[in-house]
Amino acid sequence: MKHVVPSPSAGRSTLRFRPPPSLRSLLALATVGLALPISAADVTLTEALLDSVNGFVNFSKSTLGSGANAIPNTLGPGDTVYLAAQTRQLITLVNLTQGTAANPINVTNSGGPFIIDVEPDATGHAGFRIWGVQNVHIFGTPGSGYDYGIQVRKSGVKVEDNNFHQGQVGGPFKNTINLKISAIEVADAGFAGIMAKYERTNDSVPEGETALLDGLEIFDCYIHDSEGEGMYIGQTGENKPDVANVSIHDNLLVNTGWDGIQLNRSQGNNEIYNNTILGYGVMSYTFGDGSNYFWQGSGFSLGRIENFKLNNNYVEATSPYSGNGFSVSVYDDTEIYNNVFVLGDQGAASPQPAAWITQWSTIKAGASLLIANNTIIEPEHDGLRFNASTTVGSGAVTVPVTIVNNIIAHPLAGDYVVDPPLVTPTKTTNLFVNSLAGAGFVGGGDYHLAAGSAAIDAGTTVGAVSHDFDYNARPAGAAYDIGAYEYATSIGVLTPAGAGQAGGAFCPADGAFNEQPTWNSSTGEPQGIAASPHIATGTSYANRFWYVDFGPNWQDIRITQMWTRYRPFSGGDHPGFATFWWDDDTDTTNDGTTANGLNFASAQDVPNVPEQLWIRDSNFGTPVVPQGRYLVVGTGATVSWRPNEFLFVGYVAP
Repeated sequence: MKHVVPSPSAGRSTLRFRPPPSLRSLLALATVGLALPISAADVTLTEALLDSVNGFVNFSKSTLGSGANAIPNTLGPGDTVYLAAQTRQLITLVNLTQGTAANPINVTNSGGPFIIDVEPDATGHAGFRIWGVQNVHIFGTPGSGYDYGIQVRKSGVKVEDNNFHQGQVGGPFKNTINLKISAIEVADAGFAGIMAKYERTNDSVPEGETALLDGLEIFDCYIHDSEGEGMYIGQTGENKPDVANVSIHDNLLVNTGWDGIQLNRSQGNNEIYNNTILGYGVMSYTFGDGSNYFWQGSGFSLGRIENFKLNNNYVEATSPYSGNGFSVSVYDDTEIYNNVFVLGDQGAASPQPAAWITQWSTIKAGASLLIANNTIIEPEHDGLRFNASTTVGSGAVTVPVTIVNNIIAHPLAGDYVVDPPLVTPTKTTNLFVNSLAGAGFVGGGDYHLAAGSAAIDAGTTVGAVSHDFDYNARPAGAAYDIGAYEYATSIGVLTPAGAGQAGGAFCPADGAFNEQPTWNSSTGEPQGIAASPHIATGTSYANRFWYVDFGPNWQDIRITQMWTRYRPFSGGDHPGFATFWWDDDTDTTNDGTTANGLNFASAQDVPNVPEQLWIRDSNFGTPVVPQGRYLVVGTGATVSWRPNEFLFVGYVAP
């Protein structure tokens, strides 16, 4: 997914959120009346039903609600729980386990926004509670006049197991497993915006059970003005159950009181990416004695995480109480890359480094730390500071450390890197400069590289980092660039020199590229629809061939994406084309190079809506380099006739 960052140059007081592409798609589809498929087994939680049980809904029961407001619990895999539009103080969803991994239960609003609005003291900071749910996706559906269909105000969202309050729940113990939370707004939470952790101790877990909050994904959410963390995921203390397999991406967090995102004690595979944090630690003076008020004030606070990646995030400090851009306690393989940290002079009484790096008391065998291709702007103290401890098990860093291709620009005090005493990091092709001008940025708050920057083609190949912050492939030129951004000719529409019939059988391809869109670089999506929406591409003939001509300078073309625009009411699955190959002629004999991975008209589950839709067929991690002037396409036995335009996206190599 393309990461969208509000421009820092817009000014902190005027930064506005542009919803990520997935949410924008929901917004667009909402305007044409798209809804989830209706099932007779779906249930709607009305205000009266929720009032009858004080907002506490136990889905292990055969009926939901109480008295005259009770309804049968008919849920099965793939069904939907609708939250009828209302404003209330509390909702608790318990034992919602009827879904499967392939067919989860959906929970969303209907008829307008579902709003939790309650003072934090009344609910222990959480007005939306999720206890012991499995294979569930909770998301807001936008509508006219509101972008977020589920809104939580003055309190937060809390995820845990089902038996914390045993007097209310009872029954067999249930973990929370495979939970997605997306497209919700949490505003002015009295503590954390979204909290996911078990409060029980390990010795309180029922005999024979293993407590683990496993498979949590949070994305496309807007969390702002929390008094505590924006997200507080996993326990920080000992003798508490872990979380596992956490994915946090494409969220906007603004003015979080403490850490922007905190993740601790997570097993499995974990990644935090594509998030934007604009202001963090703005209330961290409430923690500690007032002199060390940077505690609990990091953009990211991270500890004891297995197989972890922190990448493609944008973090901006806005307060004298903002601490590190990230703090990490390494436990297992940890990769930190393609992040942008904009810090600057915030007037802190205790200026902090951009990064504080320590090590967990125990580590996994083979653990290592990679810090690559980050852009760090004006840390108030050091750039990267490692724990100075020499005591193994008490924070001393002993794992192999690689620091490569990073820009650290103008530390306001201290050093670029303060090494750990027990291990010497491998430092390769970093750019450490004492001024922003020295880095060669575009300027005005834009940290892309300008022509002539010393960072261009000056980096080292890093296998773990195949793209940049904007998801352009690395390298764009002769070698990797240093910092979060690759310098390249702008990504945009690649309109072929021509297209037509290959061989003697009719397949003119005369409408394949004749009404090209524009490219919105901010959203990473094409814009433009056909004036006549049911125009044909001229390629929907079975077992025929057509070609694309990339012109005499075809060697310089770099293809990064392929898209198809579909006519209205093109719902369902589309087969794509059978074969693609590069050639120096347009006959139907493949005597060139087979082009694996390329396709058009291949989308699955296209919504059946009365609008033209652009849907991406391919997003190449490494740009496709043509192997001949012509790309010849074999249609195959089954061809979709629903496309009305095709699109190549990419750039011309400098």
